[in-house]
Amino acid sequence: MKKKITLILFAVIAAAVLLMGIMEKILSEIGGTPAIIIAYSVIAVILIILYIKAKKASEAESEKRMEEQKKGRDE
Repeated sequence: MKKKITLILFAVIAAAVLLMGIMEKILSEIGGTPAIIIAYSVIAVILIILYIKAKKASEAESEKRMEEQKKGRDE
């Protein structure tokens, strides 16, 4: 199982690097360096938003578990 996850992770990272290279090539031909900077900025903002949402969801889940454990002890 661990080996399969490692292979999948490697394939995803390789595909991401390939797609980023293709994106840079296309954007450098269309708009030059400013287009590449804008594209990476948009990707960074999206990743930050996803990170914040995941962190909030994790905290909510953690609080829910704590409340369930507290109710279990009180009963």
